[in-house]
Amino acid sequence: MHLTEIQLRQLAAGQLSTEERQTAVRHLLTKCRPCLKLARKVLFPEMESEPDYSGVLRRLELSLVLATNDVEVERGVARALWDEHLSTLAPGPRLMAIRSNPDLQTWGTFDLLLVEAKRITLERPVDAVDLAYAALAVTDLLDPRAYSEERIHDLRASAWAALGNAKRMAGDFPGAGEALRTAAETLEQGTGDPYEEANVLSMTASLLTDLGNFDKAVDHLDDAAILARTVRDRSLEGRFRIQQSSSIGWEDPVRGLKLAERGLKLLRRSRSEDQYANLAGLHLTALWTNELGDFEEARATLETYRYLYAAFPDPATQGRLLLLDALICRNEGRLEDSERLLRRLVGHYSAHGMAFDLTLTTLEWAEALVLLGLHREATGVLQEVYPLIEQWGAPIDILRAWKIVEEAVRRQAARHEAFRELAMTVRRRWYQRG
Repeated sequence: MHLTEIQLRQLAAGQLSTEERQTAVRHLLTKCRPCLKLARKVLFPEMESEPDYSGVLRRLELSLVLATNDVEVERGVARALWDEHLSTLAPGPRLMAIRSNPDLQTWGTFDLLLVEAKRITLERPVDAVDLAYAALAVTDLLDPRAYSEERIHDLRASAWAALGNAKRMAGDFPGAGEALRTAAETLEQGTGDPYEEANVLSMTASLLTDLGNFDKAVDHLDDAAILARTVRDRSLEGRFRIQQSSSIGWEDPVRGLKLAERGLKLLRRSRSEDQYANLAGLHLTALWTNELGDFEEARATLETYRYLYAAFPDPATQGRLLLLDALICRNEGRLEDSERLLRRLVGHYSAHGMAFDLTLTTLEWAEALVLLGLHREATGVLQEVYPLIEQWGAPIDILRAWKIVEEAVRRQAARHEAFRELAMTVRRRWYQRG
């Protein structure tokens, strides 16, 4: 059923009921061309081309916001204030500035703070937490007459989700869980925007994956992918399928491979320019293909797309490249090359303080040494890292299993399955403290 001109004018004037407004917005988000064309005619008669409903306008809802607020002006003012003053302030003074300056109490400021928080989350998660709190403070000061109460709830939920993700990256898992639950509860009072709901589901899935709840994470991402499909966003659905692959692949590489291939197919159909998501899908395809024994196909994929890794020099991406290369070398029978790459990777993770990845890579390195018949060296590697994982607060079951594998290596009785089982225990239990 299409929207009428009367309904669109009522939407712009804020005269629809909550249920009617949510239904109208959801329909426009399906990118129904006749309705978008009519909406342009009714709401944007001065525009020569169709507005970008997939970007800023989608996030702000087609209602009073679009009729009364200038998105680009808000963004420009926020950027100027950020560059000149706000970015230099400590968290406390920054919050005081936001509360005392009406020019900062806009969607533009909120959007800038959230973009900055997301930009630095990976490398500076504690600073990202502060910026997410600042974005939350802005939502408390937004004028509901300009932005509508329901849309403000959407924005607030987005800030809570960003806060939860930053806390996860900072290692505060209880705090992350609380923030993400608050995000989900806040969304219930919002417009029903499927993009916002999918975002919270995705962030929650990342937390569940870190906590070893892989199946539950995949279920959340299934729900997120369904929401992406309802608004015909193939690129977003593809990213969710790739995220599913990353969550489940070590436990079930067959399923992981299917999900990675499905995600890549969706990205290609949508002609997505998201090179990071594309690389993630290709990387996982090669990884799970190798895990399933087809190392020739895995090597072909890696060498065909190796150049893509150069665009992402961050420690995590470069570490994944080294690991994939090492694991393929092992299956190819190039044991010395595999051991050399893994030794290098342990140094890489150590230099960047990546304890979780260092622990898993140490197991791979020790197994490589065992395959070379270097049992004494493998035992030494495991013994050297044990005090570190103990210091890092690894759960007792990981510590016990580590000692069992270490003793088996010393006695030259370690099996491949023992290394795999311990690695899976690390993946499931590493972040579960207490």
